[in-house]
Amino acid sequence: MISLRKPLIALALAGLFGACGASIPPSPVLGCGTGTALVGVHDGFLSVLCGCAEASGTTSTVAGGLTCTVASGTAVTFQYVGTKLRHQILSTTTGGQTFTSSELSDPIQIPGVRAHGVLLTTTGTYTFQDAFYSNMSGQIIVL
Repeated sequence: MISLRKPLIALALAGLFGACGASIPPSPVLGCGTGTALVGVHDGFLSVLCGCAEASGTTSTVAGGLTCTVASGTAVTFQYVGTKLRHQILSTTTGGQTFTSSELSDPIQIPGVRAHGVLLTTTGTYTFQDAFYSNMSGQIIVL
């Protein structure tokens, strides 16, 4: 009699481990409507996706970070775009305007955090930084 036990175990293990290392599909980019703005959080940089006074596609610089200027009452969303690294947006303003920091976005967690929104109704400058990558920082200027 031929034993099928070993080949069946091998197939089962291949099925279990075949998904290891599989990439998570990139997050779809949300759209902007009236009173909304999107800031893209990528692996290594930030970008204006839409809704800021700055042009869509503007990216952060190591020297100055990213600036997004919006009107009072705008809902700003930090959208994690195709990230493969952990990110967490922290409000870093001291003695000024702050917002609720985001939850941890870890691409290994399914379902994971793919966006973080804040409603900014008070004029001022709100600074922020990625908890894991200090060069990924910026400011939201609310007029």
